[in-house]
Amino acid sequence: MNLQITLYNASRAARKGQWTNQDWVEILSVLGLLMTTLSELVDAMILGKSFLLLREAVINKVNDIGDDEIYALSAHVDDNITSPNTQFVEVLRETYKGSDLKEWYRATKRSFIKMLILVSVSVFMIVYAVCKFGFSIWCPSGLWQFQDGCLDPMPDSYNC
Repeated sequence: MNLQITLYNASRAARKGQWTNQDWVEILSVLGLLMTTLSELVDAMILGKSFLLLREAVINKVNDIGDDEIYALSAHVDDNITSPNTQFVEVLRETYKGSDLKEWYRATKRSFIKMLILVSVSVFMIVYAVCKFGFSIWCPSGLWQFQDGCLDPMPDSYNC
């Protein structure tokens, strides 16, 4: 989105701030990108809420269980084993211990934190891009930056 807005500002500056029909197409393009970004933020909020509900459900067990204590037994039939006697099936059993639960919880927590950092940085960059877009519309030159505000128009002798 930041690139799209930068390209829009550059094309508007090259036209010396004149509004054309192309401006409305580019504005609609930026609004479309903003809508998809907002849907991604909603997805991130849903994942965050899901993690918090998961945490609430399992945190006591994660903290209380010993590393060698068994917390789950899984049994399933192995369909890949062919035996001459079809009356018998082989049942595979897996044992999950407290150390497994703690490792999976920590991995899930780390993934959530990474997602939160990525979303926060993305939101910051998107807010800056939207501010740049909004403020550049009001600048006569069509160019705006955070430090100096509206920039001077490009000289007539400048060629892109």
